[in-house]
Amino acid sequence: AAVNNSNLSKSQVINVSAFDNGNFTAGAREYDVSGVNITILNSTNGVNASYVMTNVTGKYWNLTLNTSNFPDGVYNISITVNDTRGNINNTNISNVRIDNTAPTASVSCSPSKVNAGDTVTCSCSPSDTTSGVNSSATAITANPSTSNTGTFTETCTFADMSGNTNTASNTYTVELSGGGGGGGGGGGGG
Repeated sequence: AAVNNSNLSKSQVINVSAFDNGNFTAGAREYDVSGVNITILNSTNGVNASYVMTNVTGKYWNLTLNTSNFPDGVYNISITVNDTRGNINNTNISNVRIDNTAPTASVSCSPSKVNAGDTVTCSCSPSDTTSGVNSSATAITANPSTSNTGTFTETCTFADMSGNTNTASNTYTVELSGGGGGGGGGGGGG
């Protein structure tokens, strides 16, 4: 069995290749496998769910796992293969994180008010408590344009290590640069 990613979200297809190397009479050993089951265990190895996999063709079995049926957290997966003679083999995959919750972030633009042509710097700080932040998926324009006046929104896109995505934004204001002050008048005499 192989798992592409130790972080799962949404619907995941689990593929298993199973064959029986003890039956050499048929020339096609994998056809002696009679079933493949998957058991999802919580971090203390309590059973959360069990599934019977579907034989796709020959030695290939699969199952579409809807991870939204499980609370976010760490799980272990047990794959059990049995043959027509009652032999059983188990494969265990440990520390699989199920994370269906989108990450969050805060965006700051500093200073929040600038004169036209000045520099504003925006930054994004994503966080995710279950699978962690995919830092390579964070995108924000660090120094947005200040050539036009008005209030503008800067948006950050980001993702966690399970593929959940989200956006966050903040605003900054660009004003006309201020001019110089006027002079005072003189007094008269009598």
